[in-house]
Amino acid sequence: MKRTMALTAIALLFLSGAAYGAGADISFRLTGGATWARYFQLRGEVGIPEYYFQHNARVGPAAGWGYEIAFPFSQSMTSLISAEYIQKGSLLDLYDYSDERLSSTSYKLEALSLTQLIKIKPFPGLFPYALAGFELSHILSHSNVISPSNLKTGLMDDTRKIDFGLVAGAGGELAAGRWASFIEARYHLGLVNLSKGIDLEMTESYPTLKTRAIMLLVGLRYTLGKKAS
Repeated sequence: MKRTMALTAIALLFLSGAAYGAGADISFRLTGGATWARYFQLRGEVGIPEYYFQHNARVGPAAGWGYEIAFPFSQSMTSLISAEYIQKGSLLDLYDYSDERLSSTSYKLEALSLTQLIKIKPFPGLFPYALAGFELSHILSHSNVISPSNLKTGLMDDTRKIDFGLVAGAGGELAAGRWASFIEARYHLGLVNLSKGIDLEMTESYPTLKTRAIMLLVGLRYTLGKKAS
């Protein structure tokens, strides 16, 4: 599976380079927005019937820049490559039998993500488009904070540093000459189990830890070349 992913990544990058070498238009992009993230699969029980966990999304920021290359053989497809700072993680709330929340653990994962997407615009002159591709992420930091005590614990030694996942989404843009404004919604599906499976108290809450995130982005695009698409 890893070999297939690597070959897919190389093929997409090759197509991007071929499009650029053929003199296709290139656009630069700046984006900013937010993520709603949670882990799969955090522990759902505590071993005591009177208590239980509930998983919720953690909201964090996202920002990045990149470029978009139009394929010369298609008016509806472009290659989108970007580097983005993304905050992922999860919220894990502990409740008692009366549904009173006793504590909340906020998992914060900061990542630098290289994203390769294919942008498909079925109707070149109209608003909507679809996105599909992958991301390769380097984990910058990973920690959790337990409230109300505000006890912070570093988790970098207990989780892996590289994540890989699939990305799909949709968006729309409004163009005026070489400038365009856009909005995108993306779903990031992490495929790597980041947990090392170390039998420590701080990691027993996530024997399997895979990232999931919904990202909402807004941004600007500036097109170089002979035409603005």
